[in-house]
Order: sequence, then C-alpha cells, then structure tokens
Amino acid sequence: MAPSSQDEILAMLEETGAVDAEELAKFKADPEYFEQKMKESMDQMKEMLGDPDLLANAAQGMKAAQEMYNNPDALNDMMANIMKELSDEAGQLLKKNQFQKVRHAEGQERQYLRKNPNKGD
Repeated sequence: MAPSSQDEILAMLEETGAVDAEELAKFKADPEYFEQKMKESMDQMKEMLGDPDLLANAAQGMKAAQEMYNNPDALNDMMANIMKELSDEAGQLLKKNQFQKVRHAEGQERQYLRKNPNKGD
C-alpha cells in the first residue's frame, strides 16, 4: 500500500473514531499489521458484497431508516409500541415470578408439615 494512501486511511480512521487509540497506534507502528488488517477488511467486504441475502437485508434496513428519517412520527409510534410491548412482557414476567414464588413457598410449607405433622394444627 502506498504510504500516502496509508496515511490518508489512518487520518480518516482517527478523525472518525472508527478504531480506538490503541489500535491506531499499532497501525502506525507496524505497517505489516496495518496491511493485514486492511486486507482482512477488504476480504470481509468482498464476502458481504457477494451475499445477495445480506445485500437485500442491508437495502431493506437502509430503506426503513430513510422512512423513519422522513417520518419521525412513525418512529415515535414505533418506539411507543416497543415500550408498551416491553412493559407488557415485564408485567407478565413479574406475575409469573410471583406465582412461582408462591408455589415454591407452598411446597416448602408442605414439606415442613410432612416433617412436623403436629405443627399444622
């Protein structure tokens, strides 16, 4: 990789915060390490671009993001629905947990009474 393009890539990575300071220092100190990581990144991109399902899902995600950007009220409605669903699920889990605690306590009481039959009177 030509030094100028490596410098440009490093500058862009630093400006965008795409890699942490430690990794950036490794890149600057070890050109071979930088080459290896860039090659791995390119290989991953080639693999992703060769996967039609992944590309279709990415396009669908970008379309959904664009729709949310164009219609912020829809995003607010979606978030409200998500929060309601989470709240409903949390309520159901709490009820289930309380039910399980009661059943556990009843089971412990039965065991105690079996071991101590005179205590139940």
